[in-house]
Amino acid sequence: MKMILVIVGAIILFSQCMRDGLTPKSVSLNQATILQAKQSAILRTNIAASNGLNIRVDSIQDSRCPKEVACIWAGNAQVFFTTSKGQAVKSGTLCIGACGQLKTADTTQIELSGMHYDIILQRVDPYPTQTENQPAKTARLFVRAR
Repeated sequence: MKMILVIVGAIILFSQCMRDGLTPKSVSLNQATILQAKQSAILRTNIAASNGLNIRVDSIQDSRCPKEVACIWAGNAQVFFTTSKGQAVKSGTLCIGACGQLKTADTTQIELSGMHYDIILQRVDPYPTQTENQPAKTARLFVRAR
């Protein structure tokens, strides 16, 4: 009986981790991936590669002016992320919209473990509306090795 409870508990725990985004997606470099806050992906040069670039979206903040609303400021959407490869870890912020002084805020370049990468924020969805109940924000990221 105890064994059945342990197995059921492990299944519930594993399914909760999957739902919370704790199990990273596996994607190829040079391919866009869509991540929610607290979700991560392992980007590999090929699927068989054992070491890849890990990217995690820590949070998404969206202050863009909602559709069909007259605003005095266009606003922006920011994606805060953390990348890692081996023991190297770097964090950053990507921004689309009115991002102030940052000219190329939607793109950043990082170096991890001797490899150079471009991380590009292609979009944040869904675009804000006046509706209060909107689905969770997602960030579409494109990562390429240089």
